[in-house]
Amino acid sequence: MSCAAQISTFDVDDLPDARGVHRVATAEDIERVGTADEQPFESYWAGFTNGAFVYTVDLFGRPGSVSEEQALEIVSAYGDRLTGG
Repeated sequence: MSCAAQISTFDVDDLPDARGVHRVATAEDIERVGTADEQPFESYWAGFTNGAFVYTVDLFGRPGSVSEEQALEIVSAYGDRLTGG
């Protein structure tokens, strides 16, 4: 919705062909290039397949309240549950 969000990728090593995306918009970024109604946020999204199905995990909160490690722990547990690992 604005240019305030910074987007990068992260590795999801525990699941084959999984992808991870990190997005963050700090109060400073929003003040500099955001919109008036935008709120600071941080999110970690991961997607992976199991057979013909696509699964996603989205962990989000205020900047600094969520981490890549938390997201990886959740997506790894989810993948293990689906694959019996």
